[in-house]
Amino acid sequence: MKRMGFACLACFSASSILAAGNLAHAANPASQFSTAYQINPAHSGAITFSTPFAPPLKLAWKQTFPGAVSYPIVAEGMVFVSVANSVSGSPLLVALNLATGKIVWEKEVAIGALAYDDGRLFFTDMDGPLQAYAAKLGVPLWSTQLPGQLEFNFLPVAQFGSVYAGGDESGTTLYQVDEATGKVGWTQLLAAGGQGATLGDGQAYFSIPCDLPAFALSTGKTDWNYYSGCDGGGGTVAAYYDGLVFAPGVNLFSGVVLNAKTGAVVGSLNGNLPAFYGYASFTASSSGIAAVNIKTGNLFWQFGTTQKLVGSPIVINSTVFVATATGDILAVNAKTGKLMQTLSPGLGGGAGSSYQTVSGLGAGQGYLVAPTGNVLSAYKP
Repeated sequence: MKRMGFACLACFSASSILAAGNLAHAANPASQFSTAYQINPAHSGAITFSTPFAPPLKLAWKQTFPGAVSYPIVAEGMVFVSVANSVSGSPLLVALNLATGKIVWEKEVAIGALAYDDGRLFFTDMDGPLQAYAAKLGVPLWSTQLPGQLEFNFLPVAQFGSVYAGGDESGTTLYQVDEATGKVGWTQLLAAGGQGATLGDGQAYFSIPCDLPAFALSTGKTDWNYYSGCDGGGGTVAAYYDGLVFAPGVNLFSGVVLNAKTGAVVGSLNGNLPAFYGYASFTASSSGIAAVNIKTGNLFWQFGTTQKLVGSPIVINSTVFVATATGDILAVNAKTGKLMQTLSPGLGGGAGSSYQTVSGLGAGQGYLVAPTGNVLSAYKP
């Protein structure tokens, strides 16, 4: 997006950032849950708690695991994560009590990714069985082998009674699967790449290098397709927010902002996947955070730091949280760009990423839940 010089920062006020209201908030209990990577199936990185939530925060609990910890799912008073390694040498699927951090149940699994909806925890691993568990008890409900591909290292999302998962080897396949039965519904084959689907406005968006189609959730029909004409590999998930699709890296070295209904290009996007609050997007680079007006592309504020930032930020109420490479969590005021608090859970011994372990901050039911390497910490006011 176009960004203006610092001389014009005074042209924008905190009220400008808030002008859209609490767009991330929905009037239902699930709005207090973190159900996917970047909090929700839209990957918007935003949550509005029904109770006050602002720094200073206090450590509620901390758990250290033998391997790297994934992004958390927070729902039903529990936290769910996958862990890259255990004492026995196998990866784990772990459920913890949100208030105490005590382990409620755990299962040996392969490295994989998680999503939640309507009392069910969904897990998919490299070999492709998409699995469903009763979230609170860990009881297996069904397991479905996804067809036609060999590797299934994609981030699942679940909403409106369906799970959306992916697999690749010969191109990339998007699968729509019934949450209650595990039955595979419609599928769509794309060129190779990407990291998973994004849901919003009745559509599933699947960002791969040089290409981003939108599929109707009900039928799998292609509503539109953005194609840039480039050629390459890799790719990451997109984010949906306020009628727009934000796709970092879809053009290999740059991203794009699209109208969610038509696929028309409405702006450019630099950097990693943003998080959102009001009319602002928040993008973290290695050395800071930029707050940008999603309607105009102009810069609200920029926060600089000597610490190297990693991953995407999230926004809880009006505070932006982002992780650093040394295991700190920075809390920045979304309205002003001022640092409010530095949380220091640490990375722990033997920390670091593991193959196919996707990490990221989460939040739900009044808590910030932060994986930093092999450490998982929870904070509340």
